[in-house]
Amino acid sequence: MSRFFRVIFLFLVISVLVKADSLSVYPAFYYTYGNYSSNASSNSYAGYVPLVLNLKHTLVLGYDNLRINTTDWKYDQKTYIAGTILSFDPVYLKFNYAYLGGDYAENTGYSYKDKTHILNPGIFFRVGRVYLGVSYVHLDMNGGIIQQTTNQFTGRLEWIVSQSVFLSVRPSYVRLKDGRNLTSVAAKIHFMPSHKVLLKAGGMIGKRAYYFDPDLLTIFNQDETQKDLIFGQLEYSPGKKFTLILAAQHTSFDTFSINYYIAGIKTNFSL
Repeated sequence: MSRFFRVIFLFLVISVLVKADSLSVYPAFYYTYGNYSSNASSNSYAGYVPLVLNLKHTLVLGYDNLRINTTDWKYDQKTYIAGTILSFDPVYLKFNYAYLGGDYAENTGYSYKDKTHILNPGIFFRVGRVYLGVSYVHLDMNGGIIQQTTNQFTGRLEWIVSQSVFLSVRPSYVRLKDGRNLTSVAAKIHFMPSHKVLLKAGGMIGKRAYYFDPDLLTIFNQDETQKDLIFGQLEYSPGKKFTLILAAQHTSFDTFSINYYIAGIKTNFSL
């Protein structure tokens, strides 16, 4: 199954590239520090390169290196991501593939490696200023002490209220190999008080696990059930070529919580 989806994805990428007359590039880089209530800490360095072809189709390549440290163990995870958005307005097709490889090591000398494959097709439709859609995520993790498979379904309801206000609601259901069936709802709002400033805020209520965000291309791959999330973000564009980003996020799981602090920069240029 995974090989089939990867072949289809490669075919779509090649088909779009050979027809490209113009190319715009929007590199983005992020640093994230995580402070865990369990006394662990994490550092993440991530980079994404969206390529917009003919002002229409988008290809995305991404890499993330996450390191979690405690006094007893360390975990080093590398994530490789490739995605595409094909625009046939009012219909949009999405597909993402991600591979995660992790190395866990204890001070005692015990260690293991894990690997995770994520496949994520999706479709959404534009009706005026409203976008409606659904995405599916299949996750398969093995190689470590936990063998896990998940099937995630996420709905999309988005409304461009005006040039300065955007609203989004995402209901989600996930079924896990271990028997958990979890539902949640995420919502967010974007507000642009000026052409240089964009404010974002939102959160999640309910329960979910191993949640993959098909737009941000991020995953909460902790095995515990995630119970809530709240975030705020500021984006400032001093010029047309780059944007500075600061964000904070709090999320809780069954037995611990995490505060994330994020700094980033987005740039753009045309070829």
